[in-house]
Amino acid sequence: MENLIKLVVFDLDDTLAASKSALGADMAEALHRLLRTRFVGIISGTKWELFRDLFVARIDPHLHPRLVIAPVSGGQVFRWRNDEWQLVNESSIGLTFPQIQAAFERAFAACGFESPVETWGPQFEDRVSQVTYSALGQQAPASEKRRWDPDLAKRRPIIEILRRILPSYLSIRAGGSNSIDVSGFEKDYGIRQVILQLLHEGITEDQVLFIGDAIYPGGNDFPVTKTNVRYLSTRGLEHTKELIQWLLDDEAGAVAMSGRGPCEQTH
Repeated sequence: MENLIKLVVFDLDDTLAASKSALGADMAEALHRLLRTRFVGIISGTKWELFRDLFVARIDPHLHPRLVIAPVSGGQVFRWRNDEWQLVNESSIGLTFPQIQAAFERAFAACGFESPVETWGPQFEDRVSQVTYSALGQQAPASEKRRWDPDLAKRRPIIEILRRILPSYLSIRAGGSNSIDVSGFEKDYGIRQVILQLLHEGITEDQVLFIGDAIYPGGNDFPVTKTNVRYLSTRGLEHTKELIQWLLDDEAGAVAMSGRGPCEQTH
């Protein structure tokens, strides 16, 4: 069968691991099985340091050459070169961290947003290619984050104002369960950056499968539908492991059921 999958690209948070949590042993083993058969890319708004400590450290180093890591939605790309992880590409957001932080403060005032009283760590984070505001702080427990704004009612007015006052080329969207990400890149950009790293392998967009938990309008994985890659939506970590096993057992079936274009398919 033509156009079988040569590269599988995953979202990270709530697809492979809970937000800002270490990759579990079962998921690591599933990825090891997958990496022995094809290349794997991981793309997320997460910064490299968290990728390194919570994800990469759990993957067998012998398989690192088959990985492409794309932090901040592809604003950065890391590859395993000369027995170490190296930054091989970085794109600029075009504004400084203080400029974006000031825009957030204007948006908070304009919509009457009151910052949570209890927070865990800094709320703003400069990821070089992305600025992230986490209302509950960068180290907030996952359970607290999930409860804070499940329907986006708190973040949506802030995002709407930011889109009016910041340059139109910037991507401004809800990230995770309590964050707002401002970057020059969305995951369609990031996926293409991952594929560029594997040009020498002859991989094209129609030989790529993306798996994420937010492939719906407004979700931070939805930009993948602007590409020609195939995609499958996951309902969570256990479902992701099922999808990986399904792909390994029945690649043709996974290709047939995967979405392309504006629609979404699930297994």
